[in-house]
Amino acid sequence: MLNSLNALTVLPTDPPLLYSPQTGAYLAAAQSEAKDFLTYQKQEAPDWLDYYKKLKGKRKELQRFILNCFTPPAAKPQYQPFQTSISFLGEFKCNLACVYCFNKDAQKTLNKTKHFSEKLFTVALQKFYKQKSGWPAVDFGYSGEPLLFFDWFQKLWAINQKLAAQYRKPPAALGIMTNGLLLDDKIIAWLEQHGCWIGLSLDGGAEATNSGRGAKVFERALKNYKRIFSRNSWIKYQRGVSATISSLNPDVSRVFRDLWGEGFRQIYMKPNRAAADNPYGLNKKLWPKLKKGYQKLFALFTADLRAGRLDRLLAIASRFDYAGRFLCRILIHTPVTRRCGAAYGSVSLRNNGDVYPCDTYAAMLKHQLGNIYTGFKWERDFIPAVDDLEHCRACAYRYICGGACRVWQEYNDGDASVECALNKFLIELCFQLAAELEKYPEQKQLLSACIKHNIVPPTRPGSRKEKK
Repeated sequence: MLNSLNALTVLPTDPPLLYSPQTGAYLAAAQSEAKDFLTYQKQEAPDWLDYYKKLKGKRKELQRFILNCFTPPAAKPQYQPFQTSISFLGEFKCNLACVYCFNKDAQKTLNKTKHFSEKLFTVALQKFYKQKSGWPAVDFGYSGEPLLFFDWFQKLWAINQKLAAQYRKPPAALGIMTNGLLLDDKIIAWLEQHGCWIGLSLDGGAEATNSGRGAKVFERALKNYKRIFSRNSWIKYQRGVSATISSLNPDVSRVFRDLWGEGFRQIYMKPNRAAADNPYGLNKKLWPKLKKGYQKLFALFTADLRAGRLDRLLAIASRFDYAGRFLCRILIHTPVTRRCGAAYGSVSLRNNGDVYPCDTYAAMLKHQLGNIYTGFKWERDFIPAVDDLEHCRACAYRYICGGACRVWQEYNDGDASVECALNKFLIELCFQLAAELEKYPEQKQLLSACIKHNIVPPTRPGSRKEKK
């Protein structure tokens, strides 16, 4: 048995399916689900892994077979359903000045926007609760540090509860993704009492975080975050730690090891979205270092599987992690046809009600979709289908990748070559890891069930510190 997975929790990204206050119940539930899930998987998906191993040395044949396996059936709609989400951006204010921040320009130009309002929260949530399908996810303050406006978050929570009861739907999960510097016992107690999730933004260990955020930021943030776990009870939902990968910390293997060593068990790493001439963004100069780091990270996961442990791999096996999302799509066979649901499933709102496709686009006024008060239109093809993209149409991995980020392309005058190379490289690493998993049926069953049901180990920094 996988002793390292002695407790699991459920992320609030979908209605919780397996939540139980008894930590042991999570593992038992995952194992019982795994058997039924694998039966379903065999019925619905081709046994591509056997072919993968046979064709491993024949690149063209392998790519052709992968494309055939992951092409969505013609009967399915050409738009995949993404989770409905609303992001209330806030006032573009932050208590840090991260050197790589992709919102820096927006903070300079848009930080004079009006405050949040209860009317904004009410009108926006009403529009989404009126939809017949979908369970909305609500993000708060993604344009800066949300704890600067915690009083408004509390008002949002109350309005959300009221509207959920009015429309007889489960309330959308609310939470805070914070840099941790303003966390105190009062805030933690409130989040805990009201069932909100919490996540921490760090960029690795002390050296990586402090080099981009300022002296002692890592130590101060971690000290405050550990307040959560010094209490007798702990916040029901957590999203662990999110790390921005830039030229300051290109070795993702080290970033992962440092955060794991501090006790984090949910680790989500994403390259910094910036223009090619930005010294901190993903570019051709950073690419070789990023590639080497991911090679070391996946070598670690492979070694773990051979040693009978799964917990470190499970830490990134999520749609929130840049590489982990590809692994999830491969293991539970979920082809995609678009990069994301921006403008047709998810939107971001400025405080004056202006609607944008996502948080990054809020600084690009030309992409405004309308206004939440006067009306806006969903743009189904704002994020094009991969079959409509000339540079994606011939790629064997397009239904696993979904295409390049449109924001990145606009930053780089339409050039997606670096992100494209990164995605192909990561997908091939994920295929290799999936083939290795075939040797260990127990680990594969548990991992597949955990991915399917958003089950992850709880983060408890400092409680089970181990060697990196």
